[in-house]
Amino acid sequence: LLSKNDILKTIIDLENIARKTSNLIEITAKPANAQSPKEESIELQTSLWGGFPNLIKFLNYLENASYLSQIQNMEIQRISEQETTGKKSFFEGTSIKTVLNIKILIE
Repeated sequence: LLSKNDILKTIIDLENIARKTSNLIEITAKPANAQSPKEESIELQTSLWGGFPNLIKFLNYLENASYLSQIQNMEIQRISEQETTGKKSFFEGTSIKTVLNIKILIE
């Protein structure tokens, strides 16, 4: 489980994972839902832009992270050239946008 003191470090780690896997990332914290009193967690919505192989690499890093996380929801959509304006040089091949809702359990 993740320590409450390491939440910021975890967000920075997600940004570094995205960089290592050639994805662009945007992270926002989601409002806390009513949870069971025994379980504390933080929910993050991450938007990734990149190719499908890069998404798989990102998910592999996430699966092997040192903290316990669950993907609550994943939406993948192909994006057009107009949507990649300013990012096109970053992407090679087909580009996709993936929105992941990630729940990270904390102590």
